[in-house]
Amino acid sequence: MRHFSLILALLFCIDNVGWLEAAGVHSWSSIFNNKPSKNWVVLAAGSNTWQNYRHQADVYHAYQVVRKHKVPAKNIITFAFDDITNNPKNPFKGKVFHDYEHEDVYKGVVIDYRGKVSPCSGAQKSSEFLHHFTV
Repeated sequence: MRHFSLILALLFCIDNVGWLEAAGVHSWSSIFNNKPSKNWVVLAAGSNTWQNYRHQADVYHAYQVVRKHKVPAKNIITFAFDDITNNPKNPFKGKVFHDYEHEDVYKGVVIDYRGKVSPCSGAQKSSEFLHHFTV
């Protein structure tokens, strides 16, 4: 019975999320309508390689979404390995697609931290990263 209740609750949540998405709730969110220039966004693709294409594609798509909602590029901090756009397995060199609409979500994305980034990968990069949060 406990498992049934859990599954029912999960299905209820999925149904409501689907309804909210269909209603376009994300489009009129107060997060984007109240002075978007004060919003900051951190996007991170934590994986690399062609097998994890979707992770970087999701980040690039999210970048496009927040830009369409008037968040300035200077307020978006992006981490990505950036190894799929010119991967030998990519039939569309220099392009990344998030869905079957074939809109290039890589175009215009500013990647602030490329490749493997950690506090130990250079004092300059670490201080630049921390600078974003102390300004």
